[in-house]
Amino acid sequence: MKTCLRCQTMMVEGCALTVESARFPVAVAQEDFRGKKVGRLVCAVCPQCGYVELQLADISNEQVQKKLQ
Repeated sequence: MKTCLRCQTMMVEGCALTVESARFPVAVAQEDFRGKKVGRLVCAVCPQCGYVELQLADISNEQVQKKLQ
């Protein structure tokens, strides 16, 4: 489990970001918002202070590694 960097509380993992109106997952693009998609974001949320930590869902994926180079 992840520990909050701000208050050291155990974070709730496996959360997803959504776009309020359309409910599409948020993704990371390398060049700009129209650039090539790098991967899907997942997040962990601190129930104490509200800090949110983002990371790519699958960094080990070969296609993700190629896109980041």
